[in-house]
Parts: sequence; C-alpha cells; structure tokens
Amino acid sequence: MSSTESAFPMIYTERLQLRIFDPALPSDYDTVLAIYDSDFVRRTIGNPGIYTRDDIDARRVRFGLLRPKDSSDPTRPAAVLPSHPWHIVYLRGTDTVVGVISLLHRHPLPYPDMGWAVAEEYMNRGYATEAAKAALRWWTEEMRIDGIWAAAFDTNVGSHRVAQKVGFVDGGSIRLLLSDTVVKEARAFVQPKMGWCLDGVTIDVRPK
Repeated sequence: MSSTESAFPMIYTERLQLRIFDPALPSDYDTVLAIYDSDFVRRTIGNPGIYTRDDIDARRVRFGLLRPKDSSDPTRPAAVLPSHPWHIVYLRGTDTVVGVISLLHRHPLPYPDMGWAVAEEYMNRGYATEAAKAALRWWTEEMRIDGIWAAAFDTNVGSHRVAQKVGFVDGGSIRLLLSDTVVKEARAFVQPKMGWCLDGVTIDVRPK
C-alpha cells in the first residue's frame, strides 16, 4: 500500500482506479515523467517542460493548491491537501498505468485547473473522461476545492470533447504563456455553476 492511501484513499470507477501521487515513491516520479515526456503528449499538448523529478517538485511548489475554504460543518475537520496534486490512473485491479490527472493552480486566477494526459495506446476508450469525472468529484466533494476549470489548446479537439463530457462548458478563448516568448491560444472550460467567462485572459503556465 502506498504511504498516501490512508490519508487519500484509492478512487475506483467501473474500469479504472486512481491513486494520489506519493512523493515517497521514486516510481511515481518515473510514471509521471513517462507520460509527460512522451512523443504523443508533445504532439497533442506540447512540451510541458517536465524532464526530471526536480521539475515535478518545482511544478508542485509553483502551482500548489490554495487551501480549501473552512467547512461550515464544525464537526468536519479541515481537508488536508496532497503535496503533489496528481492522480495516477490505472486499469482497475492491475498495475497498468493509463495516464494522469492533475490539479494545479495557475496565475492570475484564484482557481485551479484540471488537466489529463493518457498514454497513446489507451486513447479513444473513454478513460480520460472516466478518470476526470472521478477526480473532479473527489476534489470538489472530499477536498472541498471550489472553482475548478480546464483548458486545452485550440488544436486539441480530443481534450475539448473530454472537458464537455466531464460537464464543463465553454469558458472563452484564452492565451497560455508557455515561456517568456511563447504564447499559444487555447479554450477555457468552466463548470456551469461558476457563471464566469475567461475570454481574453492570459494564464501563466511557465514551469519556472
């Protein structure tokens, strides 16, 4: 059992299981790096700028989550957030990694965005949608994180479909600041209850 599972239990869906990233396990770093540094992710998402274990830790520090609001229920203790807000997604009942789901807080928005990446051999099976729905429910209901949204490059039509199937709606056209000199156009997707549009906003996703 992972050392994080007592605090953050495994999430099960019909076909998948999601385990929160455990920084005590070197293999978790290797798993996330293998997904992000793949040719497929570079073709569909672009270069995420994550090459080493230190890069993962730096991303966690820079884009760490805001603390959740205090619960109105005095009998319910405040949620403790994981230090590394990634879920590793497996085929249920196996050690086969399908992909990862992230929740990172970019600037200037006060709300975190959800991301998903699936290995190429597991594409077009609905795994990203199934995992993202489960992760979104856990983050909102168990961790009490408000205002979660998502973004995808204009050309990443597959991620647009995932966002819509998860329940997000069009949140406008935005720009992603990838480096000091590179800006790319993207679509924002927000939860209907949020009632806001990000059209025209530039989001800083530079790794460092």
